[in-house]
Amino acid sequence: MKRLYFLAITVALMFSSACNPDTFLERIPENEITNGVFFKNPRDIELAMAGVYGSFSQGAYKVAVHTTTDVMDDDQETVSELPFNRFIIQAAKQPNAAYDQSWQWFFEAIFRANVVLYYIKDIEYPSEDQKLKVEAEARFLRALAYFNLANTWGMVPIYTEPLILLTEDYILPQSTPEQVYEEIIYPDLNFAKEHLADNDITARADRGAAIALMGKAFLYEGKYEEAKTAFAEIVQNEGKYGYGLVNDLDEIISNQNQYNEESVFELAYIYENASNAWTKDFPNSGTGSLKTQYFAPAQINGWENTWPTLNLVTEFEDGDPRKGAWMYQEGDTLLVKPLGESDYRPFETTYDVSENRKNPDNRNGVSIRKGMVYYPGYYDVAGYEDNRILIRYADVLLMYAEALAMTGQEGEAKMLINRVRQRAFGSDTFPTVEQYMADSGKDLMEAIKHERRVEFCFEGTRFFDLKRWGDDVERLSPRGYKPYMEYLPIPPNEIVAAGGILKQNQGYN
Repeated sequence: MKRLYFLAITVALMFSSACNPDTFLERIPENEITNGVFFKNPRDIELAMAGVYGSFSQGAYKVAVHTTTDVMDDDQETVSELPFNRFIIQAAKQPNAAYDQSWQWFFEAIFRANVVLYYIKDIEYPSEDQKLKVEAEARFLRALAYFNLANTWGMVPIYTEPLILLTEDYILPQSTPEQVYEEIIYPDLNFAKEHLADNDITARADRGAAIALMGKAFLYEGKYEEAKTAFAEIVQNEGKYGYGLVNDLDEIISNQNQYNEESVFELAYIYENASNAWTKDFPNSGTGSLKTQYFAPAQINGWENTWPTLNLVTEFEDGDPRKGAWMYQEGDTLLVKPLGESDYRPFETTYDVSENRKNPDNRNGVSIRKGMVYYPGYYDVAGYEDNRILIRYADVLLMYAEALAMTGQEGEAKMLINRVRQRAFGSDTFPTVEQYMADSGKDLMEAIKHERRVEFCFEGTRFFDLKRWGDDVERLSPRGYKPYMEYLPIPPNEIVAAGGILKQNQGYN
């Protein structure tokens, strides 16, 4: 595990050492890792694959995604005084580190995957199956990057070859999201599901992850029959894939229970060489995540750049244990390790919202708890060991339930929802989704929306759920959201570097 991610850091430096940091399109690496001189055996390909993973773990998901699409929904408020629309519009007119870094890191992942896919053709492996598995892994990661790009920016160029092989035409025109799905995401995921192992080692893509991402892609496009087929393969064979639900809510996303049965695909972070540098321009950016540092309450030494909205707080049903598991509330007991005092015994304190405000705006009395780094006996932002689960099995179950509901199979959909609810409430006498619908007067689809919100808050799914349901304008307009903001602005530096080939998304000109 540690070996793979130290390799990711090493190869990241090798890939980027000759690069202009201003834009992705100007980054045409010229060092030997991008040509056939470097790639001589499977070990060299493994090093390059670590770089592809590093584009996600040490790149996009280190901080950039956490501070952009993760906080663009109605679940979190930010310390910024800028309303939503001014913040997004401003990003279209001048460079914005968070938005630009997300774009650049996803394309960096694509470039690195393309390097692997190009040079692996001439590498001899002990068996053809082993070679195909590595190709499948690279194609899964390329599909994952394009899935994020298509859903976040919409119109993006499709690259399937290393940039070093392209000449004057290396800046390609944009393709529509539909083209990205049909030409790259679905073909890559089909290849991945055919050649990846059913239940692979931790922190590596396997067949279940490929099928789950394919089902999610179908669902996002409204292809419910196809989504249903994909999710059924996993749910009906969950034993083969090793999936299930973690009983303890505190252990689902926890550095004390990594790669558990609920994790379908997870990005790894380790404690060694951690630091708070969050862009590739910092040479000591470390091998840890920065999510806890950015979002944990001040009382456990976090910066608390966002906190839960009152609207989210009131979404939870009375007695739903997830409210207390996902959020710190007034009076909670915390054990904290003093900064810089690793040998000192942690001290006990009581959560006090007044001590956790970055400014007077946090009047909701709660802070984010889900996914904060925890060591036995205390919380610690300096660990940076909080892995990011990109797909978890509860998500598969609820996406499957949604696909079933949208194709008229409501009974089966309710069974899946109740499975998630039973785990949440921890009792055989839990309030069923049927009870929730009767008490709230909501239909099944509204119940699914509710369940997804309270189950996956702070995990980066809410904004995209609102968009695909067509609820984004209604829910986000109080924050200044406009219909054209369903896609982020193309980074202005990229447009300039492309010499007019890349066009800005509508509404931002």
